Amino acid sequence: METTSVMKAEMLGASLDMKLQSLSRFDKNGRLNHLRFEMDSGGRRLEVTADFLETEIHAEAVAGGAPTKRVIPIPEGALIVEDPTIHLPVDGIGMERLEFYIFDPNSLSLLKASAERKPDEELEVEGEKISARVIEINDPRAKMNVYLTMDGVFVKATGPLGMVLLPESREEAMRLPKGPTQTDIATASSIVPDKPIRRISRKKSLKLKVSGIDLAHLPSGTHQTIEKQGSDWLLTLHPTEPSKLESELVSEIKPSKWTKPDFRVPSDSKEFKELAQKLIKPDDEVLKAAEKVRKEVLGMLRVNAGIGVMRDAAEILETKEGVCRDHAVVMAAILRAGNVPTRLIMRGWKF
Repeated sequence: METTSVMKAEMLGASLDMKLQSLSRFDKNGRLNHLRFEMDSGGRRLEVTADFLETEIHAEAVAGGAPTKRVIPIPEGALIVEDPTIHLPVDGIGMERLEFYIFDPNSLSLLKASAERKPDEELEVEGEKISARVIEINDPRAKMNVYLTMDGVFVKATGPLGMVLLPESREEAMRLPKGPTQTDIATASSIVPDKPIRRISRKKSLKLKVSGIDLAHLPSGTHQTIEKQGSDWLLTLHPTEPSKLESELVSEIKPSKWTKPDFRVPSDSKEFKELAQKLIKPDDEVLKAAEKVRKEVLGMLRVNAGIGVMRDAAEILETKEGVCRDHAVVMAAILRAGNVPTRLIMRGWKF
């Protein structure tokens, strides 16, 4: 099965042109056994191939000319789905909830997800009212609702940032816009408060009441909480405060898996070792060291919100530009090179 996805937009004024292509092969039982994935974005390219064996996945990624290989264990009895909006076997024949895993080419990892039947809804599609089954897909990267007819035919899907997916003919779908687009995703999806939020960098918490939009898809966790209040939503931002690390010195830290080089975090390279020696001293408190590295990386990298490809810290350091994720990857590489335990956590996966 071949799929092609194209996005032409802007993000914070930067061009966000992204093209994703995948080729999937399945065995006679419908089990995914091979995947080839290609992604072009912001002048960068990612190529991934993966072979799905009985108990493990053999995957290889090439980004910036640098190959990376990984063997990923498959949990016993796991159902692996490439794209749940296309391949998920939830067709309303009595299945209320299904747990599965999604193979993520960017991180070369399996993400645990689920699909759940929700109450049927009445929809109006192209002027026609229809009764639709609703499947809520809980993907850790982004939650989606998929709407099917009572016969299991795809009608539409809704996702984050107000995105709506609608079925079209191949001819319509291939009629791509030419030239620059005027749609800036950050502007189009922003919610402007009724009054300015002053000195936001000094605030330890913030509460916002949001009306007229459904925020059910937003995550609640250690950094923010989403609560339904009648027809409105209460969004409480409460960043975690540093605790026991405050008094610990870099020289007192024992090596662990979080101080070692890892996938896309080559902290053992000469460049990152030299940066760590420049910024991190043995008698620094951990938080002081982390803050010095944060400021250095912030001044080192130019923001380019149009890069969607997940990249190696060495390539990011060489190009000196990237998105917020790239800042975090480079910061992690420098800190690990300086023997400061650092774990990267992103939506749905960690390394």
